[in-house]
Amino acid sequence: MAIGYLRGGIAGSILAWLGFTLPSALFLAIFSILFKGGQEGTEGWLSGLKTVAAAVVALAVYEMWTKLAPDKIRTAFVIVSAVASLLFPSIQTQILAIILSGAAGFLFLKDRKIEESVNRSQGMSKQSSKRGLFYISAFFI
Repeated sequence: MAIGYLRGGIAGSILAWLGFTLPSALFLAIFSILFKGGQEGTEGWLSGLKTVAAAVVALAVYEMWTKLAPDKIRTAFVIVSAVASLLFPSIQTQILAIILSGAAGFLFLKDRKIEESVNRSQGMSKQSSKRGLFYISAFFI
């Protein structure tokens, strides 16, 4: 949604949600209706969906890491936050990690210009329309 907002304002953000989040939510709702827990034959489908979901999440984590933590200091923020969240799994730990990472970023990255981040994020928008159409078509096939 953030990329949609950067590219098209509020309308772009809404369209990004409609194009990304809504199809996933509808897909999950349909599967939950069709394959209620405990029915025979659902184990294979659910196992396959979990495997695909894990692969998609792993790819998203990798891509976000390379784009949002390109230097050592931001990589350190990510690693410390991840380790803390794994060692102390609670919502308070996640909130504290966000607050402390924001404060550390403010202290250690305040000399960096905002334009650096904006220019780097604009590089993501240079994907071709044909590629996007391919991926959305593959999603529905």
